[in-house]
Amino acid sequence: MDTLTGKIGIDLTDWLRATYTVGYWDNDTHAEADTYLTDSHGNPTFAGVSGFASDTYIWQERHLMNALSIKSDTHGNWDFDAAFTRYDYLQDLRRWRCTL
Repeated sequence: MDTLTGKIGIDLTDWLRATYTVGYWDNDTHAEADTYLTDSHGNPTFAGVSGFASDTYIWQERHLMNALSIKSDTHGNWDFDAAFTRYDYLQDLRRWRCTL
């Protein structure tokens, strides 16, 4: 699993600031079942239970996040802070492999 984040801000005026944030998340998972049991001939076994270890899979995920915020600081009675975000699932793929 990897995460990369970047942030940049700029003062538009002496009382108004804009900030942009980008984030990228990446996950590659490979799950496999392994056994330490053997049958009488020395072959790996899951105690003869069919489908016991059949949930092996590969999971590939890629997500991208963007955010823009605008914030005022007038040193007065009223200020504002607005945020606009977008979250994209670039890839979210899970593949099962059957091992009986």
